[in-house]
Amino acid sequence: MWNRRAEIEIFGTIGSIAQHSDPMFAERLVQFPAFAETQREAVPAKWAWLDREIADGRPFIAGDQYSVADITAAVAAWLGAFFGADIPDALVNVHHWLDRVQKCPSWNA
Repeated sequence: MWNRRAEIEIFGTIGSIAQHSDPMFAERLVQFPAFAETQREAVPAKWAWLDREIADGRPFIAGDQYSVADITAAVAAWLGAFFGADIPDALVNVHHWLDRVQKCPSWNA
């Protein structure tokens, strides 16, 4: 459930930015740069959603254990940074969560 939420809420939004703005996708689909920009504007609200969800102090998105939901959202954060859709600085819970994820051995493998 949490992985699907991370996919729909965050990864999908950032993926749309990539698909509709990066030249790599130009021959694969009809790009709508204006759509990419609306998705870029939506990114802070998507991360704010996650920030509220994990405000209960759980260490990872789905609870106490590192899971595929964390991988999905962390990859979205990485892609977002690449495409200029960073996590807003004020979202402390998300930044602490991402720090924990990036310390996991599999993240750096």
